Amino acid sequence: MRDSFVHGLSYKTFTYTDLTLSTTDLLTYGEVKISCRIRNPGDRTGAEVVQLYTADPIAHLPRPVTQLTGFARVHLTPGQERQMTFRLHADRLAYTGADLRRVVEPGEITVMIGGTSPMSDCAAP
Repeated sequence: MRDSFVHGLSYKTFTYTDLTLSTTDLLTYGEVKISCRIRNPGDRTGAEVVQLYTADPIAHLPRPVTQLTGFARVHLTPGQERQMTFRLHADRLAYTGADLRRVVEPGEITVMIGGTSPMSDCAAP
């Protein structure tokens, strides 16, 4: 059994707050900026791989429960805080339909940002 993505590499705890989306209506060929604040509350410098996950709970065809959609490494000194922003294009949510054509379905997408356990950090529909 493998651990979560990059589990245990920094041995530090980081806090995630203020998840924001630039829009809640993403067009078929559009883009959304997804931001959050990450903070190192500890007394030592550390590195974190900030991970962006998406989920489409009502897709027409079965989709992954959660899908890694982006990631970035950030180094923070003690007490340092930084805003992280991901640019998510609609193509990252597309899949190939039964007729072998690109499909971007209307509906609700859940967005999650976090470290080794994205479900426990920041999430927004």
